[in-house]
Amino acid sequence: MSKNNRVAIAAYLLLLFCIMEKLCACSLYVEEADRLFSLLHQQDATFINWQDASSTKHFF
Repeated sequence: MSKNNRVAIAAYLLLLFCIMEKLCACSLYVEEADRLFSLLHQQDATFINWQDASSTKHFF
């Protein structure tokens, strides 16, 4: 295997590693955003449940 082939393969593997790392980081951000959205939704539901029926009429 020539030196140019080894350099090309090493560069390709490095690029592939960087792409995979970015994809994993992106999925972690998506999971965190989903978790925060879920928590926010739970808080909104709790807030509405605390209200009496007369004050929530404008929601429906």
